[in-house]
Amino acid sequence: MKRVVAILVVLISMAPALAGGVTSVLSATAVKIQAYVNQGRTLAITLLPPPEVILSGTLGVAFAPADDSRPWTGELPRVVTVDADYFDGPVLETFSFDRSRLHEPAALAVTFGACIGEARICVLEEALITISPAMDGDVDVAIALIGP
Repeated sequence: MKRVVAILVVLISMAPALAGGVTSVLSATAVKIQAYVNQGRTLAITLLPPPEVILSGTLGVAFAPADDSRPWTGELPRVVTVDADYFDGPVLETFSFDRSRLHEPAALAVTFGACIGEARICVLEEALITISPAMDGDVDVAIALIGP
């Protein structure tokens, strides 16, 4: 039963975007994860924590290819950190890709620490952001939360 619930949570949390639109999901700690494909060449990913949650600067935000599909033209994996315990606000990263190498879905795993409350207890969260060629020649994007 626990496995069925976990699968349902992942399916419910998957959010496809219409071509050219922004897609987003809320993580378990209410961090809004947004993704947008700009002009079919770059994937923009934003992590927007609510006021009561801050992102861990020492853990950072990790971005890594989730499969062997290699349309990405920038250096991956990559970890974004700050010289402080916590990020001041949202985190925005962009990833260039070669559309001519996007023949099948390609995914990036995003891992971050969301810190809650005055005790700043951090929870590790992960999402999978997938880009895929659309039937109309555009690029679709979808987000799925990973984990319990």
